Amino acid sequence: MSTVVINTTPIPPELTRDPEAKERFIHEARAASALRHNNICTIHEVDETDEGKIFICMDHYEGKTLKEKIKERPLKLEEAIDIA
Repeated sequence: MSTVVINTTPIPPELTRDPEAKERFIHEARAASALRHNNICTIHEVDETDEGKIFICMDHYEGKTLKEKIKERPLKLEEAIDIA
């Protein structure tokens, strides 16, 4: 049997205090959930709790972020092309 790990990422309230900004954030996050690419995390759901907290439910991946990899050393051209 395999294990499925999902991250539920809460969004900081300062990013969603303004109702217009909040709606724009949700709209853009839902649009991003339609993207399918090997180098983009799959977003399963963008929603709001009963308490008004926004969250994104996405796949969990082991490893380093692009920011962490670049801190270690510059990417080779082939690596950058593969990521893009």
